[in-house]
Amino acid sequence: EVNSEPKAVASFVLKPGYHLQNSSKGFSLGYRARKNVNGVYIYGFVSCGHGNSSGDTIRYASSNGTVLGSVYNSILNSEVDACFVATNDSTSVSNSVNGTGINLYATCDVNTNETVCFRGWVNSLTNMTVISTNATAFIYDANVSYITNLIQTTGSISSGDSGGILYLKISSSQGKVVGIAESGSSSYSFFVKKATIQSKLGVAFY
Repeated sequence: EVNSEPKAVASFVLKPGYHLQNSSKGFSLGYRARKNVNGVYIYGFVSCGHGNSSGDTIRYASSNGTVLGSVYNSILNSEVDACFVATNDSTSVSNSVNGTGINLYATCDVNTNETVCFRGWVNSLTNMTVISTNATAFIYDANVSYITNLIQTTGSISSGDSGGILYLKISSSQGKVVGIAESGSSSYSFFVKKATIQSKLGVAFY
């Protein structure tokens, strides 16, 4: 029988939108997730795949910051840009979006013209309009030139926001996970869908 809750009592609690760091770049925390491996849950969170490789040590806020865990698996291809970070025994992840008062309690899909919100390390954006739910983003990577089936919205995210949480605000205190940040321009942004992430990485929001 799989464990339904982490066993360790954490001393460091992370939130969606927090500033994360590997050995060379800063990025943002997406959402809390767990992965079932041979009947045992591994706990952690989802973030961007680009810039993160399996085994990378992940720290809080700087290259000298508190060690939070390591990248369990990372995928960057034409279908998905995401990684799963397994947290260590001293770290847990909250569903409370940093600085917003919003608690994430479920996941959902969105439609064009719906209003969504974003929280990353650099930017906190509200009133973003969904332009497309099947967009393609062209990226600059040695192995991948584009990613398909993305959510495109109005509003501009910045470098460092990659991996941050896109959510649907249900009330002043509740929201649902929609996806994570992939890239942006001066006037719009692209996000990887939670369903794609969960299917390709084999993880689930909880």
